[in-house]
Amino acid sequence: MANDLAGLAKVYVEPSRSFSFKLAERVGGNNPYAGAVGLWLPSSEERQLFFLRGRALVDEIREILIGRLASRSLEHGLDWAGLLEGQTRKLRLRLTGDPSVEKMPEAFKKVQESLVVTIEEKDRQLSELREKLLAFERSASSPSALQVAESSFRKSSLNRLLYAGELSDRVALALQSISDNSQLDERTKAVALMYSSLVGNSAGAENIRSRIKSCSESPTRMKGLMKELGFEHSEDGKHHKFRPVKALAGVQQFTMSKSSSDVRASKNLTAEILGCLGLKGLI
Repeated sequence: MANDLAGLAKVYVEPSRSFSFKLAERVGGNNPYAGAVGLWLPSSEERQLFFLRGRALVDEIREILIGRLASRSLEHGLDWAGLLEGQTRKLRLRLTGDPSVEKMPEAFKKVQESLVVTIEEKDRQLSELREKLLAFERSASSPSALQVAESSFRKSSLNRLLYAGELSDRVALALQSISDNSQLDERTKAVALMYSSLVGNSAGAENIRSRIKSCSESPTRMKGLMKELGFEHSEDGKHHKFRPVKALAGVQQFTMSKSSSDVRASKNLTAEILGCLGLKGLI
């Protein structure tokens, strides 16, 4: 993507999950999530999210950038008409030794008239493209219902997400499961499945699974991870108890032995925690 967009945009990749959380705090939760690619335009608060992949994603972003650059006024330089006018003056000077129109050969006048017609047609096309671009910007600037809901979740003290993109992941999972509902009509099922495929899945659930697995043999590291996810810790004899805060509705509590565990016990604990978090269906 960086090669394809060279000269149009700078491409950045979030290197780690911790970086994503820090970035979310710095930009008020406006960083891309749910596997999306974000596009920010200079000197603007506007952002756009894309859930496409591969060639289609690059082509879509490049088309938008070219349109935006074409619509910007030039502060230091020539526009298309000015460039052609300068070239015309140079040609007149080479043919007649005088850049004025009066001493220009008849054949060259016809060429110039043709160029004027071409310029007018290009101007008309640019005007149409600007109108289409404005219409696209107006539609793209309106956040989707999922984006609004997730933003509200992250800002509310009554709700809490396990990771950025969890809401869209779970909505997509729910939509995929409606094909088993015999009471829904076929069109509703088809549209729901189409929407779930467009939303896609983020890597959030898989990242949490990986982190739980790496902490499953270390109670100290597990306490740090669970605190980050929104759990309260207490001790009960030979066990650590982890209880979710009220804002993590639907998440279950679990316990972890204080003694070291073997590989099998570590694997079982990871599976148990994923079940308590309700993440098994998202991995």
